[in-house]
Amino acid sequence: AGTYTVIATSTDGCDDTLSITITEPASINLGITGTNTICEGQTTTLTANGGGTFVLNTTDTTSVITASPVSTTTYTVDVTVGSCTETASITVTVNPLPSASITGTTTICQGQSTTLTSTGGSSYVWSTGSTSNAITVNQVTNTVYSVVATNSCGTDTATVNVVVGPSFTVDAGPDQTIAIGSSASINASAAASYSWTPSTNLTCDNCQNPVANPTSPTTYILTATNSSGCTATDTITIIVDETITLF
Repeated sequence: AGTYTVIATSTDGCDDTLSITITEPASINLGITGTNTICEGQTTTLTANGGGTFVLNTTDTTSVITASPVSTTTYTVDVTVGSCTETASITVTVNPLPSASITGTTTICQGQSTTLTSTGGSSYVWSTGSTSNAITVNQVTNTVYSVVATNSCGTDTATVNVVVGPSFTVDAGPDQTIAIGSSASINASAAASYSWTPSTNLTCDNCQNPVANPTSPTTYILTATNSSGCTATDTITIIVDETITLF
């Protein structure tokens, strides 16, 4: 800053003088203040300091704005004083609200267990008292489990009903003895679905009453499933007696 003078002298000795005064530019010291961490659905007030004319990237031209970002957002502001411009920025972090959910198998059979896993928070409290994000349960009757998920923005609750299917037994029938080249009709007890192994020398491997015609003694394993999805097993052995003669 100051006054600067230049003197120009021509070849004939004549002088001319020109002066210019430069003033000290204004101090801007721009900054933005305000809460820079909020939760979903909240707002924050951002204030630009430093004087002059403000232009934010929100197109606002005031020094104070109310921001309600739906995700983490960086706000910038330009302040102009005279011919001088300075830029500042602030990032507003938006933390999610807790959203509790439970995943896992919710239909089990008596004697079985299932693992329930909760997500949507940073800490958890189950109706069982557990504070882990996952629990393993084994009950004999239908039971409702709940979990409270918590983060810095609050709490949320989720529930799930674990259904216990009834146990059952299946009967593949008594062992049978047949002659070589003959067959045996198998009469299994009722179930929702069937699976026979091995499937060789059977008329079907997924029906209730297959016909077996093995060429050597064979033990068939029946895995049956009831309407609740629970399984039971039984075996039947078909003995092939070479001493029996077919007529």
